Amino acid sequence: MATLSRRTLGIAIECLERWTQPQIEILLYRLDIPNALIKGASKRMILLNLFRSLEDQQREDLQLKILLEALPKLNWNDQSLLKDALIKDGFVFDNGEITKDVPVAEKNRSSLELLLNRHSADLNTKTLSHHLKENIDLFRQEKWDSSISHAKLSVKSF
Repeated sequence: MATLSRRTLGIAIECLERWTQPQIEILLYRLDIPNALIKGASKRMILLNLFRSLEDQQREDLQLKILLEALPKLNWNDQSLLKDALIKDGFVFDNGEITKDVPVAEKNRSSLELLLNRHSADLNTKTLSHHLKENIDLFRQEKWDSSISHAKLSVKSF
């Protein structure tokens, strides 16, 4: 499942900070963001406080809504930065639309997924879940070598 990282939200803040304050406020107004969440002395602080408040309220849906509304209005370079960050967080762009989950067809499944599906009855669900979460966490932290080696060790132990 895709989850917004603080890294991605930081990139979004840097991209949106290039906008004028009225542009930012109009974006937030259109999305019905409560005025109580829009506070700060600078554009950067308004955005940072907003994303922190939404994070505290566990409102990733609103964070994502802000990013998706702003994305087409960003300059090309900022769009590219933000799209890359969203992809690293597990989001998928399909025909200009973003989704949280990849539609999985049998032909698109990874070898690891196929192996786990075949032998899932033999595995302890808690152990399997733990190892997969660790592997996903390492991947999201961009620790590619650790992620790959952890996946190999997990497969060998299964």
